[in-house]
Amino acid sequence: MDLVLADNPENYGVLQMASQPLTNEDIALRYLEQLPWPPYPFQEQAIFSWFESEDGILVCAPTGTGKTVIAETALYQALMTGRRAYYTTPLIALSEQKYRELRESAVRWGFSEESIGLVTGNRRENVKAPILVVVAEILLNRLLDPQEESFDDVSAVVMDEFHSFNDPERGIVWELSLGMLPRHCRLLLISATVGNATDFVVWLARDHGRRLRLLQSQERRVPLDFRWVTDEFLPDHLQQMTSGDETSRYTPALVFCFNRNECWSVAEQMRGKDLLAAGQQRLILEELDRHDWSVGAGGKLRQFLLRGIGLHHAGLLPRYRRVVESLFQKKLLTLCVCTETLAAGINLPARSVVMTSLLKGPPGGMKLIDASSAHQMFGRAGRPQYDDRGYVFAVAHEDDVRLHKWQEKYDQIPEDTKDPMLIRAKKNLKKKMPKRREGMQYWSERQFLSLRDAPPGRLASRGRFPWRLLAWLIRRTGTVQTVQDAIRQRLLDPVAKEESMREVTRMLMTLEAGGFLTLEPPPPRRSVISGEGTDEVLFRSRAAERAALELLYAIETHAGSAQSRWLSASLPPLSEAEAVQLAESSSVSEAVGGVDFGEGIFAAGAEAAVVSEAEAAEAVVSDEVGAAEQVTEPVTEPVTEPVTEPMEGSTGVGGLLGRLIQEARTGGRSGSGDRQKALKPVKREAAAEPVWDGYEPRLAIATPLLPLINCFRSINPLYGLFLAEHMHRASHEERLQLLESVLDMPSSVAVLVRVPLPDSMPAGPLASEYVNPRLLSRGLLTPQELTGYFDEVERRRVYPLPLGDRMRMLFHSEFPGVLDVHQRSVWCVGDLLRFGGNFDRFVRARDLLRQEGVVFRHCLRMILLLGEFAEIEPPMLDPVEWRRDLADLASLLTDSCRAVDPSSTDEVLTTLRGHAEGLDTAF
Repeated sequence: MDLVLADNPENYGVLQMASQPLTNEDIALRYLEQLPWPPYPFQEQAIFSWFESEDGILVCAPTGTGKTVIAETALYQALMTGRRAYYTTPLIALSEQKYRELRESAVRWGFSEESIGLVTGNRRENVKAPILVVVAEILLNRLLDPQEESFDDVSAVVMDEFHSFNDPERGIVWELSLGMLPRHCRLLLISATVGNATDFVVWLARDHGRRLRLLQSQERRVPLDFRWVTDEFLPDHLQQMTSGDETSRYTPALVFCFNRNECWSVAEQMRGKDLLAAGQQRLILEELDRHDWSVGAGGKLRQFLLRGIGLHHAGLLPRYRRVVESLFQKKLLTLCVCTETLAAGINLPARSVVMTSLLKGPPGGMKLIDASSAHQMFGRAGRPQYDDRGYVFAVAHEDDVRLHKWQEKYDQIPEDTKDPMLIRAKKNLKKKMPKRREGMQYWSERQFLSLRDAPPGRLASRGRFPWRLLAWLIRRTGTVQTVQDAIRQRLLDPVAKEESMREVTRMLMTLEAGGFLTLEPPPPRRSVISGEGTDEVLFRSRAAERAALELLYAIETHAGSAQSRWLSASLPPLSEAEAVQLAESSSVSEAVGGVDFGEGIFAAGAEAAVVSEAEAAEAVVSDEVGAAEQVTEPVTEPVTEPVTEPMEGSTGVGGLLGRLIQEARTGGRSGSGDRQKALKPVKREAAAEPVWDGYEPRLAIATPLLPLINCFRSINPLYGLFLAEHMHRASHEERLQLLESVLDMPSSVAVLVRVPLPDSMPAGPLASEYVNPRLLSRGLLTPQELTGYFDEVERRRVYPLPLGDRMRMLFHSEFPGVLDVHQRSVWCVGDLLRFGGNFDRFVRARDLLRQEGVVFRHCLRMILLLGEFAEIEPPMLDPVEWRRDLADLASLLTDSCRAVDPSSTDEVLTTLRGHAEGLDTAF
């Protein structure tokens, strides 16, 4: 068939029969001709390689080498030939940026903007367009459900930021997508420089039958100049960077910090500096006047922006982050103080990058940042359109700067001087020699250079099989062989593959013991307890589409009740006057406090337990979530041989599973084991369920319970079902505690929204009648630890664990092999409801202005979580009442969030609408 472009380029590049074919060479030449500037040799080589290769190409090059021009080649070809293509990225923000850029490119190519579509977790635009920009999970979802989404006319898939293959949490999404793509779909993989690109291409050909051409470049279009700064304090150095004319200034600059509070502090230090060029402030003011800055930290942020200082981190509301991004892209900001998440997200290139530190982590436990993260941040320096060189500055710790300045003064006086005045001055200087602080961690020029020269990271398969994906594979095939084949094809060494096999076997045995599936041959000692109703289905699931549709309808047609049952019975709502007074008193302290802006609720003398950061770390057992805040999880160690006495109402998923596992571990024996101290950090292997040597299941037959695994997308599905099983025992106050605890708020914010102590919020029926007795009988906690006590040895108050932490301890005692549970107890939504859902008053009164973006995200995630819980009908609860309660809370939160950021809130409702339409929910 001979194909040429249709006469109407607006028609998505529709093709028609013609006498002269349009060859790949023709398309390549047309693409090169329409580029705004001539491609440099590496780009041209990659473009022609794409048209010549059969299966596709892998492009590995540093940031700033113009890889976008290469990536768009596949999309241009798809439009020119009337085919479809996908463009995947790892982040929603990056997908939205690419969507905007590709719409502009499509017009430049002669096609309509509508030829580009966007599908992410919370936004859907032009979903029938031939070119779809999607987050990686959306592509995998569609591959998992080929009956719903055909790939017959898809010619290419572009995977941007492909080094995300290394991500320990989400890398498996890219890996599985590679293995499941139809053979006719060509691949264009765009990656930063990696250390084993050749090995990766060989693995892809050997295990997946895809032969990609490898194109590598170590050269940047804009070379980088690395400079260690030890003679100037950070504020002075930043101001010095802004001196001179447009060509001699080192700005615009990205200033990277490793926590949100430091971002605010650096911005505060620079607020009084002269950073603006002539006429710059007038242009900024014109842009700022287009937006409302009255909510939350908007007023404070506007002050910084007027002085040419932007902030960008998760603590800002999304609406404000978008404005900062726009101003920086328009070259109106001199500095953007940001966290490292910006380096892995949207593209905000700058002339310079400034590292305020090279260490990150908790005080006393900070470590050198990893080389791959450092290279991502370094790579933001240098803009090909404007700069012939980029600059990376690393500023020494202020103590080292003082030492350097002192040393310079000291060395100016010769050691052999005979001048009495100089001798006296040198002695006085020596007495005033500054010293490094004890316990403080410092970084050095040697470490800076080691990061600069570090080899790129190596691609490897990381992460475990998600529970939902494992359940999907079992339901689809019924054989374990499918899962094992997928593991054998992973980019792992033989030892790691064997361990991955054992891990999946553990997961299958856990699902089998919980009644989710039946394994053949059966695992050893699986039937120690008989006649307990292992086939009984206590849950009823509802179609995700119907559940989401009902919740969405309730949100859009019904405002949350002012007398909602979710309001705490122990902590009554604040009156209008009380709420206003709290918010205003905090606002006054903000205005006066200056650099102490948003220090936290305990600085204001609120009624709560004041404990040190170290004590908070002990009291909160959880994982830190977020690229910039990763800590090792302290896992509660389960008792070796806990009591396995029968308990009333324990034939459900959790109780039955726990008894089966414990009976299998003890060989059917009963007895009390030695109690081990709660909250003791242990190695993961210590809590893992043993796998019997030689046992390999062949078949896995799904039971009616297995589809329940798919109800939960944002949390561990087994833990979600465990919580749902016990909801009928809980008061609404307790239910809200459990729901909030699984949203895994970052520890830096969680310490500001702690669960109130029992004297303010007494234990409800779930805690007092069910959880506490079982923790005591199993030896997981002592009576003292349940109620709190004073530690005479360490001379400190030990506070009782919140309900969420106790529920996770109970879960781990019944599911000892399930280790991927993220949980952190907080009382954020509950406290927001006390303020009548007024988000702005809440964050002001609780000194959360610095962290309002994190709180906002917490509330949005709660809305989505309520949609997931609406998909099941927990046992012993009226399903109509259950759904009505969930809809009531979702409505209250939607109203609160819409008042501060309507656009972001509507994006979350779009996610619910996607679930209601049955779209992109397979994985």
